[in-house]
Amino acid sequence: MVSAAGFTMSSGSIQIRNTSLAGSFATEGQQFARWDSTNNGNLVFAFEDPITAFGVTITDPVDNIAATLSLTTSAGDGFPSFLANLPDGEARFFGIINEDAAFDTVTVISNFPDGMGFDEVYFVAVPEPTTPMLLVLGLVGVVACRRVA
Repeated sequence: MVSAAGFTMSSGSIQIRNTSLAGSFATEGQQFARWDSTNNGNLVFAFEDPITAFGVTITDPVDNIAATLSLTTSAGDGFPSFLANLPDGEARFFGIINEDAAFDTVTVISNFPDGMGFDEVYFVAVPEPTTPMLLVLGLVGVVACRRVA
């Protein structure tokens, strides 16, 4: 398991690397997460708070023409095949926005034992409902005070 601010990545074989390996590399900064999907594994991004948008840069995703890489969210979103079959050293950004339903996990599934890098993870947390509610209550209080005075 790998932890970062606001989320964790878990899989049987994931590590933080400082140097390129077999086509995967850091796209920003010096470190990136390297996932080895041996045994057709899953990689799970679990977020501390529900989110409505997720994005990640994937390097060297599944170079085999028969392989697929898919993604699902805990809200039921599914992408049966994306970003697969790119040559070594390629980087692609993938993102999802779901304004109708928040989700707290994103699962990447590979049907082929291969390794790939993940860098530049972006996500948007659902705003806490208390903040807008407090603003409205404050405005109601101001209006009520003005009427009393």
